[in-house]
Amino acid sequence: MLTGASWEFSATPDQWLTPLLDKACYRVDAMNTGRTAVGPTDYGVVRKALVAALPKGPSFAYTKAGSDESARVALLEDAGFHVVEAFIQYAKAIAPGGVGSTDAPDSIGCRMVSADLMHREAVTSLAGKGFVHSRFHRDPNISVARAHMVKAAWAANYFEGRRGEGMDVALVDGAVAGFLLLLRRGGDLVVDLIAVDGKFRRRGIAKALIGHAWLSRPGVERVVAGTQVSNLAAMAMYQNLGFVPVASGFSLHRHGE
Repeated sequence: MLTGASWEFSATPDQWLTPLLDKACYRVDAMNTGRTAVGPTDYGVVRKALVAALPKGPSFAYTKAGSDESARVALLEDAGFHVVEAFIQYAKAIAPGGVGSTDAPDSIGCRMVSADLMHREAVTSLAGKGFVHSRFHRDPNISVARAHMVKAAWAANYFEGRRGEGMDVALVDGAVAGFLLLLRRGGDLVVDLIAVDGKFRRRGIAKALIGHAWLSRPGVERVVAGTQVSNLAAMAMYQNLGFVPVASGFSLHRHGE
């Protein structure tokens, strides 16, 4: 970790993402610990500290910044990062006892999935083609095929016991029409990944999955989900389900030489 003025910088290797992008990958944390503005006299010091913390040679680095952190965004862009997406985070408080309704058509059946191989092929196949708005898909330096591969591997992590505390699938006539990968953060149920097969869109699949998720898990106080501001359909869905915005920001990428 390197420090400049009231800023701290660190680069943590991402061992999971490295083979998928075929280059050394890092998560970069750039924090303004003093929440003070960078003046002209110390900007060079801060930028030098940031650049020194960044990986050298062929590499990929990623980080996030809040929408109210314009100074941090400017600093990161000056160090070679570029904004690949603007995101918004939503949350919905759940009444005690998990009171809620999916309002799902009878033709949609949702079920919790154990970490076995029963639905792995269908889920990973859907994850490998069901996204277009993710930060990997929005990065012009990452091919669509590779971005699809990242998402397929992300979903496969659940079946390998590497990520996620739960997964639900929506079945229509026995076929996997959509899936929802979940994380638990205390009383929060976090939507980590959600996708619906293109053949089944506009049929309430995502709504049914989210409703089933909190109804079938005790102790949920809040459901949290994030999406890109370019994904207007997802934003409309969360708002229609009673979610409210709680945070927003930017994802930034940097591709080293």
